Amino acid sequence: MKISGDGLGSAKGTVSFGDVPADMTGATWTDREVSVKVPAAAKPGKVAVTVVPAGTERKLVSSAKFEVLERRASVGAGDEQNSVDGCDVSITDPTKDRDLPAADGGIQR
Repeated sequence: MKISGDGLGSAKGTVSFGDVPADMTGATWTDREVSVKVPAAAKPGKVAVTVVPAGTERKLVSSAKFEVLERRASVGAGDEQNSVDGCDVSITDPTKDRDLPAADGGIQR
C-alpha cells in the first residue's frame, strides 16, 4: 500500500497497522511517500495506520481507518495484497511537533 504525506524524511522509519508493525525490509521510503506491504498478522477490521519517521518520536496517524479484510483460507503466491482493501492512505503532519490523533471515520469498499 502507498502512504502519502509530507516531511516523512528520507530514511526508513516504521509503519504499523493497528498494533501490528509492518516488515520494512522491502518497503520504499521517500520524504513524500512510503510503500509497504500490510503484515499478514494484521487483524481484520478497521485500523489506524501509524508512521514513525526515522530518528524521531513523532507518531503520524492516518485520518481515516484502513480496512484489513479477512484472509482467505488458501492464499496463493502473489495474492497477499488481495486480502486487504486496496486503498492508499494520506497522512499529514501540520504541527510537526506533537502526536496526531486518529480521526473517527472509515474507508468504504
